[in-house]
Amino acid sequence: MLNHYLARAKALHAQECALHDSLDEQIKPVMASKRLLLFKEMMDDAGVQDKELFSDMCNGFRLVGDLQPSGQFQQQWKPAALGVEQLQQTALWAQKAVVSSCQGQRDSRGSLGRNDGAGCR
Repeated sequence: MLNHYLARAKALHAQECALHDSLDEQIKPVMASKRLLLFKEMMDDAGVQDKELFSDMCNGFRLVGDLQPSGQFQQQWKPAALGVEQLQQTALWAQKAVVSSCQGQRDSRGSLGRNDGAGCR
């Protein structure tokens, strides 16, 4: 099975690069090392029912508001602990807290995280 997906990764490389070129500029660095089309094939092969997951990965997940049911889990309504206005009021503080907790963890490009080079260049 591993050989199958390694071969698929090679076969999809040009399409992966085209997909990555089409991503929003804010999403590109986050998804640079991800083989999104290969992941989509793996999800399909595994019977994943969430029809929005691939689109959400390519376009970014909504952070506030209602999300559509994925089909993977039993639906359960849970009210939000904070409203959108409260989230907006705390966003600046939260961003500063995250950045300060990551000091010293920047890579050679000045970005947080890492890129293993699996992406398109």
